[in-house]
Amino acid sequence: MNAQINVLKDFCPPDVRVTFYLSKMLTEEQEQYLDRIITAWYDVGTHKGYGEGPLHNLHDVIFDDEQTIYLSIDMGRCPISALEVLYKVVIDALDTYGVKVEKIELE
Repeated sequence: MNAQINVLKDFCPPDVRVTFYLSKMLTEEQEQYLDRIITAWYDVGTHKGYGEGPLHNLHDVIFDDEQTIYLSIDMGRCPISALEVLYKVVIDALDTYGVKVEKIELE
């Protein structure tokens, strides 16, 4: 994974906001595909697929016009390592479209 990951001082699990900064804007088709990928990641987490406890809530997935994706998650007792899976699936999914994740921020 080549994306820079910044953990901001406001990072305080279980409530986590993840921001992906992209190399270019997504098309509507790409946004829909990525939304399905993120939802699938979340569904695995709600069934304790990442370990100890389930993910509780995926609040918002926002695709904005500034090449940025925001999502808010209540991690519950799910291990933070589940976020590494999220990074990988998002990066791999976007790579199929030639879009790079340049930076990821956690707060």
